[in-house]
Amino acid sequence: MYSDGQGVPTNNEKASKFASMGCNLGNMNACAEFGRRKMLGLGVSQNSLEASNLFLRACKANVMAGCKSLGALYAQGRGVTRDIPKAILYYQLVCQSKDPEACRILKQLRTKQ
Repeated sequence: MYSDGQGVPTNNEKASKFASMGCNLGNMNACAEFGRRKMLGLGVSQNSLEASNLFLRACKANVMAGCKSLGALYAQGRGVTRDIPKAILYYQLVCQSKDPEACRILKQLRTKQ
């Protein structure tokens, strides 16, 4: 709601606060969203390491947005040590869930090995 201005003015700080609260209450989609906000610095201080931990938490609960974002961090070396094999692992999980973008990125990463 606050992240995209649906029915209320856009407010990144409030959106981040609610994503954090949801994550703390066990909503893994909220963890993935809060990780995205931490990675981009939307309404919170930018911190790729904290984002990677949030993405991992979401991914362990089979939230593909978390797995995909974690794969991107490993591919880029943001907040974690660059590790193409780990990036491939996470993108493979997401590709298996029928995400065409993840499959395209997976193919590109495999050619870089």
